[in-house]
Amino acid sequence: MNQIPEVKVFKHSFASPEEYQEFLSDLQVSSQFKMRYRGLYQYYGKDLIAFKREKPRCMIRNEFLQVFSSYMTDYLEDHCPPSWNDCHPPFWEELIFAHFPHHFKVTEEEKEVENFLSELNRFVKRIDKKAGTRWTQEVRTYSDEALIDLKICERLLNRLFLKQYPDFHKEGWDFKKDFDRIEHLLYHFNRSFHTLFQVIDIIDETVILEKLDDGRIFHTRGLPVNIIKPDLLFFGTIGQNSGQFSWRWLLTEGIYPERAKPFMLNKLYNLS
Repeated sequence: MNQIPEVKVFKHSFASPEEYQEFLSDLQVSSQFKMRYRGLYQYYGKDLIAFKREKPRCMIRNEFLQVFSSYMTDYLEDHCPPSWNDCHPPFWEELIFAHFPHHFKVTEEEKEVENFLSELNRFVKRIDKKAGTRWTQEVRTYSDEALIDLKICERLLNRLFLKQYPDFHKEGWDFKKDFDRIEHLLYHFNRSFHTLFQVIDIIDETVILEKLDDGRIFHTRGLPVNIIKPDLLFFGTIGQNSGQFSWRWLLTEGIYPERAKPFMLNKLYNLS
């Protein structure tokens, strides 16, 4: 018997035409950073919208708000804290180390990390002033601890993505052509795994990966060993043909620092 997924709905009555017009204005602003409708009725919605209105044309701020609003509405879903006072340290740690790397953009400048952390610290300082919370120092500490590893993750993701799609930054890039090439490549391997791995060691040109859902070890080639460090997390696909010892790294979906591990495993097990 097919199970029908639960869908939560709610009804909101506007007290006056002015409130309805305010809602439409907020909706127009929030749509620019793709906040889901539920955010318009939650405590964080107004603060995200106000932060956007401070710099309405700033793309860096808009990208930060896209990441933050998706964290509150999509990533955390119904487990979002009920107030800023309830956004305890693990909330900020998961945002910085696990959620943000999932939203890295491939850019020639590779400034996503600095831009995001800078905007996050500005936003939290603003929240502390308005709501009377004290998260500024906590978030500053996490940001400082995350900077180096997140930069490594950003650089790796850019390198691996451009290996998959070498013409990405060129005018007229044909995504379908590159996608078809990668899909054709995947079919050439007898075995493959698509999941979360952790770097255990690096030996010459080989990266030793542990498959975190069952602890299996894979000697993997095709990764830029000069910029990889042990403990990093790789979400993607490896492949191997019969008679071969080494596996080959084929497809990258995300690169994460080791601090993301408990959060990533929790998500992985909840999806299985």
